[in-house]
Amino acid sequence: MYHLYGLKANLRNIIILSKKYHALEAKMTTDSLKDSYQKCLSSMQSPLTLSSIGQLEFIDDQQLEQYLIEFFNVRVEKHQSKYSFDDRNDTSQKLILLKKALCTLEDRNEDLAYFFRLVVNRVFCFDIYDSAGGTSRKAIGLLWANPPLNWSVEDLIEFYVHELAHNLLFLDECCGEHYVSYDVLEEPTKQAISAIRMTPRRLDLVVHSLVAAIEVLLARESWLGHPSEPKTHPPSSVLLANCYKLFRSIHEVSNWDRLVKERGIEIIYRCKEILNYYGYTDI
Repeated sequence: MYHLYGLKANLRNIIILSKKYHALEAKMTTDSLKDSYQKCLSSMQSPLTLSSIGQLEFIDDQQLEQYLIEFFNVRVEKHQSKYSFDDRNDTSQKLILLKKALCTLEDRNEDLAYFFRLVVNRVFCFDIYDSAGGTSRKAIGLLWANPPLNWSVEDLIEFYVHELAHNLLFLDECCGEHYVSYDVLEEPTKQAISAIRMTPRRLDLVVHSLVAAIEVLLARESWLGHPSEPKTHPPSSVLLANCYKLFRSIHEVSNWDRLVKERGIEIIYRCKEILNYYGYTDI
């Protein structure tokens, strides 16, 4: 969403949502907007998802981490060996890497780093086998991170770009609905192929994967560079081909355009324009 629509358009969404929580007589600054934004989110979700220090907060608290993971659609069982509750050393190392990646992002793309700090309120680590983390509609601004320790700084920046895209889509939908009915989207016949997992998923999740993939591609193209051996996402040529397959699968969903409202369709076709630019014109 950041690369698809730009800083101003995405900032406008946050201002629209936060406006009624901002003092009328006060000038809107970066700090006051962050405060109003958090107040807005507090009306929709748990205060645990919000920063306790008024700015982006990296969590290093085992008990709090166990509360925060409950906002995500993952199964956590204390006595299963594939879940780690005890190894704080790994968590500390991951937090160091995540902070380093954010510093590098600030050097490489100052505007994007500013916007990431505005939108994301808390980052926490939690070790779950075979998952690198994610975001949740129930906890906008909360980022769960579980990166392998062999990820490069560029891999971690791509992780940030990807998860920011999800959060910006959540916020965009708070400003105007994207789908006619989530209940209808649960039907197996309404599934399409995701761009990153390449598995059948609910249509709204597929659109999320499309936007995240396009955001990563645009970041690589414009300032991050195309990696030769990426770990977070497939190589750019593969990611492009996956997006193409995703589009084809969307069009195979019967009456898909009647399931998606005008704003959702606009976002899908904005992504299509990017694919057209890269030569995928038969979609």
